[in-house]
Amino acid sequence: MRARLNIVMYYVLLALTGIALLGNILEYKYIYRDSTSETFMAWYRLADVILMLIAVLLSIVSFVFFVLWLRRAYFNLHISGVKELQYSEGWAAGGWFIPFANFIIPYRIVKDTWTGVSTVVLTDKEKKDMTIIGWWWLAYLGGSFLGNSSRAETVSELRAESAIDGMSDILTITYLVLGIRIINYVSSWEELNYNYQLLQPTQETNAEAEVETARIRLAYTRTPNLEDYSLFKRFDDSLEAVTLVELLSSENIQSKIVEDTMAFDATFSTGNTKTEFQVMIKQTDFKQASLLLLKFAAEEVNSIPPEYYLFNFTEEELQEILSRPDEWSELDYQLARKILKEKGNNIDEADLEERKEKRLVEIAKPEKSQTGWIIFSYVIALLGGFLAVFIGWYLWNCKKILPNGSKVFAYSDSNRKHGRIIFYIGLTIGIISLFIVINQVIAAQIAE
Repeated sequence: MRARLNIVMYYVLLALTGIALLGNILEYKYIYRDSTSETFMAWYRLADVILMLIAVLLSIVSFVFFVLWLRRAYFNLHISGVKELQYSEGWAAGGWFIPFANFIIPYRIVKDTWTGVSTVVLTDKEKKDMTIIGWWWLAYLGGSFLGNSSRAETVSELRAESAIDGMSDILTITYLVLGIRIINYVSSWEELNYNYQLLQPTQETNAEAEVETARIRLAYTRTPNLEDYSLFKRFDDSLEAVTLVELLSSENIQSKIVEDTMAFDATFSTGNTKTEFQVMIKQTDFKQASLLLLKFAAEEVNSIPPEYYLFNFTEEELQEILSRPDEWSELDYQLARKILKEKGNNIDEADLEERKEKRLVEIAKPEKSQTGWIIFSYVIALLGGFLAVFIGWYLWNCKKILPNGSKVFAYSDSNRKHGRIIFYIGLTIGIISLFIVINQVIAAQIAE
């Protein structure tokens, strides 16, 4: 997910930088001439300032996304046991903010990440040429240096500055294109290595390891598009997720494991994050997959040891399991049925289906009213804060996935209406505030 966000941001920045490059070419050839009217120059400067502010804002967001992605990729290398890493994972983020050291450390971190993920799984013939890292870093430094050149005053200086800015745009485009390639390669290798490590404990011999690696690589090339998939099961244990994927595959049900870090560690340390492994399948496969798991669990209940905790449950607690199957595993669900049956409480399939339908209706109900967030968001929106735009959009459009794979809005119609109003108020006042700032900047330039 981090990689995809980075790539999307890079493509947006590519488009903006391309527009900026075209503008600098026009500036150099046509704009800064004695015959250019003051009215045209005023409108041109307005457009230039707007584009610059948008580009700066997106560059900051993109930088944050990239640092988070790089830090996570470097952290994954550490927990995978790669020995040749030069830094701790905290430096993957902190190295960008130390004066002078930030000319060297980020480059070495990216180079470490590139070589680390490729060393774990790929052979020497499969490793990519690392010169791309050097060109990427040189383009980044060059574009940053040229982009911060001093402001010109005379017409000749302005034309020279346009040429320098154009060269900066070319270097930035190079940096973004190479950055997309780096993120794609590292993410692909990281996922391949991740799947390899998940199944590593089940391998007993070198021959079996080679066969397993080949199978994983084949499966990786057939990775489905997540846009068509919904969350089916969550696991804290990666091996449980892999086991489920293999079971689904045996019935020709395509699935995908997604690693999700549940908590963000603001200190960039490694001890306070929780990783969840999500198994994704198509919504049309939910019923078949659920029946498959119930069938598999029904075959396993006879091998459950007598000390298993469910044997100490009361009949009321066992009935609760049958009424809330989404909160329990299929094995617990089938075992609860078996224990109740042995105690003389035989429940027919019609009753179980009715309970599932009632539970589905219960889960589909909107979340409780978000009064506090709504009041806070209105205040932020009226003050011109763009944060209200994101909160409003979330309240308005957030959905949750039901056990049958369908999606429903998470909040009530009333809360969603407030979210829509907050979104538009925040967006409108935010844009007005932005134009006021731009107008002040232009007025200051004209006054000078």
